[in-house]
Amino acid sequence: MSGGLVAAAAVIVGLLGAAHLVLSDSPYLLVVGAVYLLTMLPASLRYWFNVPSTGLALATLLYLVGAVLGATGVA
Repeated sequence: MSGGLVAAAAVIVGLLGAAHLVLSDSPYLLVVGAVYLLTMLPASLRYWFNVPSTGLALATLLYLVGAVLGATGVA
C-alpha cells in the first residue's frame, strides 16, 4: 500500500473527526436533514417502487427518533 494513500486516509479521517465535533451540535444541519428526508418521502411514494419508499420511510423515522433522543439528552 502506498504511503501517500495512507497519509491521505489519515488526513481525511482527521478532518471528518474534527468536522463531527464542530457540526454535531448544529441545529441548522439537523433541520436541513429532516427537511430533506421529509421532502424525499412523498416523492419516493409517487415515483419509486415500494421497497425504496419503505427504506426511506424507515430512515426518516429513525432520523427523527435520533433527533428527539439527542435533543432530550437521552442518546
